[in-house]
Amino acid sequence: MVAITVVLAATAFVLVADVGEQTTKPGLQVGLVHDDFNDRLEVTDAGQDADWRRVSLVVDDGGPVGTAYVGNGAGIINEPAGTDGFPLLDGRNDIMTSSLAMVGGDVLFFCRDGGGTGTFEVAIMDEDSNAVASGTFKFGDLGACP
Repeated sequence: MVAITVVLAATAFVLVADVGEQTTKPGLQVGLVHDDFNDRLEVTDAGQDADWRRVSLVVDDGGPVGTAYVGNGAGIINEPAGTDGFPLLDGRNDIMTSSLAMVGGDVLFFCRDGGGTGTFEVAIMDEDSNAVASGTFKFGDLGACP
């Protein structure tokens, strides 16, 4: 009888310990407004832990897309010196910006050198949970980069 009690207690401990190890950080949710005419996504709402270092852009295009900039009402805030964007390639792209916190009013601008035709889709991926933090947005012809 004592042996059965010991085995049951050990089994319960293993089950409880295993459940605790499999907890994950909740996924980031980001509210975005898609503006295909102006080639941009505007952040309308970002969670408390929203941070540009925490997310990446996933692009579905099949080739080089162009350039992206992070900005706000005051203009473009990319590094270095607020003038260079970061290249967008097919697949997952790190967001490079000096801005850390993601807040409502921040904007992702998309462009191509000299402008360009063709469409691509983009989504924001939460690196901590490895889940999409927004919907997927489709862009058409892009304007020229500044």
